[in-house]
Amino acid sequence: MTGMFERTVHAALLSAALVVASVFFLFAPVVYAYFSEVTLSYSHVPAWFARTVPARVTASLFSRYNADSPIAAQLHRRATCYFIDEGATPGPRCTHEVRRGQAAHGPAGLKLAAGTYVAGFDVSGSPGCSTAGTADFDVATTGRFGNALARHRPSDVRPGDRVEVPFVLGPLDAAFGNVEFRVTGVSDCVLLLRVDWSTIDPGAAPQSPRTFRP
Repeated sequence: MTGMFERTVHAALLSAALVVASVFFLFAPVVYAYFSEVTLSYSHVPAWFARTVPARVTASLFSRYNADSPIAAQLHRRATCYFIDEGATPGPRCTHEVRRGQAAHGPAGLKLAAGTYVAGFDVSGSPGCSTAGTADFDVATTGRFGNALARHRPSDVRPGDRVEVPFVLGPLDAAFGNVEFRVTGVSDCVLLLRVDWSTIDPGAAPQSPRTFRP
């Protein structure tokens, strides 16, 4: 009798496990699509949703699904071509002339896998924007659960400079938000030429914001 009971329990547990696995694989394509390429609206979802255990577990399971995203690869090649100007002046080669009180930000719809990154902002010059200026360089996630990831304000930025800002993108930020880069003018003029990003090896030494000057 005991042996029959044990076999029954074993069969029931095995059946339950198979059902769970079947449901998971059935919905995996939908979840993959959401985490890799599809942006959903959470405008009516309460803020505490992202702090629940199911949300955290799901974000952790699929935190790497945005790796090598085709959309991210496309945006990486010419990110500033997809920037939005808030008072800033667009120029040739997808440049953006940012003066005091103005901003340029984007690209829209960028989803990255969770990890540690460094964002690079290349600055150029033009006849109307050829002197040193000051600006805030920000990295954040947007949307219902938007979060500020990094901010750096160099003492001055000159044509030819490259400003690098490291940031950490957690599983929840990667799952529920798009990554956005932003340059906000503080004084004079900054001509934004290019924005890119690259991953940092988890075992590498911590990095701080820095400016490279030719």
